[in-house]
Amino acid sequence: MKKAYLYIAISTLMFSSMEIALKMAGSAFNPIQLNLIRFFIGAIVLLPFALRALKQTGRKLVSADWRLFALTGLVCVIVSMSLYQLAITVDQASTVAVLFRTCLDT
Repeated sequence: MKKAYLYIAISTLMFSSMEIALKMAGSAFNPIQLNLIRFFIGAIVLLPFALRALKQTGRKLVSADWRLFALTGLVCVIVSMSLYQLAITVDQASTVAVLFRTCLDT
Protein backbone atom coordinates (compact mmCIF):
# COMPACT_ATOMS: atom_id res chain seq x y z
CA MET A 1 0.00 0.00 0.00
CA LYS A 2 2.88 2.38 0.71
CA LYS A 3 4.11 1.81 -2.85
CA ALA A 4 0.75 2.99 -4.17
CA TYR A 5 1.05 6.27 -2.27
CA LEU A 6 4.53 6.78 -3.67
CA TYR A 7 3.30 6.19 -7.24
CA ILE A 8 0.39 8.57 -6.70
CA ALA A 9 2.72 11.27 -5.35
CA ILE A 10 5.15 10.90 -8.25
CA SER A 11 2.43 10.98 -10.89
CA THR A 12 0.76 13.98 -9.24
CA LEU A 13 4.03 15.88 -9.15
CA MET A 14 4.82 15.06 -12.77
CA PHE A 15 1.34 15.85 -14.07
CA SER A 16 0.98 19.09 -12.11
CA SER A 17 4.32 20.41 -13.36
CA MET A 18 3.48 19.52 -16.96
CA GLU A 19 2.08 22.93 -17.91
CA ILE A 20 5.21 24.75 -16.76
CA ALA A 21 7.49 22.33 -18.58
CA LEU A 22 5.40 22.59 -21.74
CA LYS A 23 5.48 26.38 -21.58
CA MET A 24 9.27 26.38 -21.25
CA ALA A 25 9.80 23.82 -24.03
CA GLY A 26 7.11 25.33 -26.23
CA SER A 27 9.52 27.67 -28.01
CA ALA A 28 11.85 24.82 -28.99
CA PHE A 29 9.17 22.47 -30.34
CA ASN A 30 5.99 22.73 -32.34
CA PRO A 31 3.08 21.99 -29.92
CA ILE A 32 1.84 19.09 -32.06
CA GLN A 33 5.35 17.65 -32.22
CA LEU A 34 5.71 17.98 -28.45
CA ASN A 35 2.39 16.19 -27.98
CA LEU A 36 3.51 13.32 -30.23
CA ILE A 37 6.84 12.98 -28.43
CA ARG A 38 5.22 13.01 -24.99
CA PHE A 39 2.66 10.32 -25.76
CA PHE A 40 5.13 8.21 -27.74
CA ILE A 41 7.53 8.12 -24.79
CA GLY A 42 4.65 7.33 -22.44
CA ALA A 43 3.51 4.47 -24.67
CA ILE A 44 7.00 3.00 -24.84
CA VAL A 45 7.37 3.16 -21.05
CA LEU A 46 3.94 1.65 -20.32
CA LEU A 47 3.84 -0.99 -23.07
CA PRO A 48 5.97 -3.63 -21.29
CA PHE A 49 3.80 -3.38 -18.17
CA ALA A 50 0.61 -3.72 -20.23
CA LEU A 51 1.92 -6.70 -22.19
CA ARG A 52 3.01 -8.45 -19.00
CA ALA A 53 -0.37 -7.84 -17.36
CA LEU A 54 -2.18 -9.19 -20.43
CA LYS A 55 0.03 -12.27 -20.45
CA GLN A 56 -0.46 -12.91 -16.72
CA THR A 57 -4.24 -12.68 -16.97
CA GLY A 58 -4.36 -14.72 -20.18
CA ARG A 59 -6.23 -12.04 -22.12
CA LYS A 60 -5.92 -11.41 -25.84
CA LEU A 61 -6.70 -8.18 -27.66
CA VAL A 62 -9.24 -8.55 -30.47
CA SER A 63 -9.97 -6.21 -33.37
CA ALA A 64 -12.76 -4.45 -31.44
CA ASP A 65 -10.21 -3.56 -28.74
CA TRP A 66 -7.85 -2.08 -31.32
CA ARG A 67 -10.69 -0.04 -32.88
CA LEU A 68 -11.58 1.35 -29.44
CA PHE A 69 -7.91 2.18 -28.79
CA ALA A 70 -7.71 3.98 -32.14
CA LEU A 71 -10.88 5.99 -31.47
CA THR A 72 -9.75 6.92 -27.96
CA GLY A 73 -6.31 7.86 -29.24
CA LEU A 74 -7.78 10.02 -31.99
CA VAL A 75 -10.15 11.91 -29.73
CA CYS A 76 -8.11 12.16 -26.54
CA VAL A 77 -4.55 12.38 -27.79
CA ILE A 78 -4.65 13.91 -31.23
CA VAL A 79 -7.58 16.30 -30.89
CA SER A 80 -7.88 17.12 -27.19
CA MET A 81 -4.23 17.18 -26.15
CA SER A 82 -3.10 18.96 -29.33
CA LEU A 83 -5.58 21.73 -28.61
CA TYR A 84 -4.30 21.77 -25.04
CA GLN A 85 -0.72 22.19 -26.28
CA LEU A 86 -1.78 25.01 -28.58
CA ALA A 87 -3.62 26.71 -25.70
CA ILE A 88 -0.45 26.70 -23.60
CA THR A 89 1.44 28.52 -26.36
CA VAL A 90 -1.07 31.38 -26.53
CA ASP A 91 -2.04 31.81 -22.87
CA GLN A 92 -0.53 31.55 -19.40
CA ALA A 93 0.20 28.01 -18.24
CA SER A 94 -1.64 28.61 -14.95
CA THR A 95 -4.85 29.64 -16.74
CA VAL A 96 -4.75 26.65 -19.08
CA ALA A 97 -4.08 24.31 -16.15
CA VAL A 98 -7.12 25.56 -14.23
CA LEU A 99 -9.39 25.26 -17.26
CA PHE A 100 -8.04 21.80 -18.08
CA ARG A 101 -8.58 20.54 -14.52
CA THR A 102 -12.08 22.02 -14.46
CA CYS A 103 -12.97 20.16 -17.65
CA LEU A 104 -11.64 16.91 -16.19
CA ASP A 105 -13.69 17.28 -13.04
CA THR A 106 -17.02 17.72 -14.84
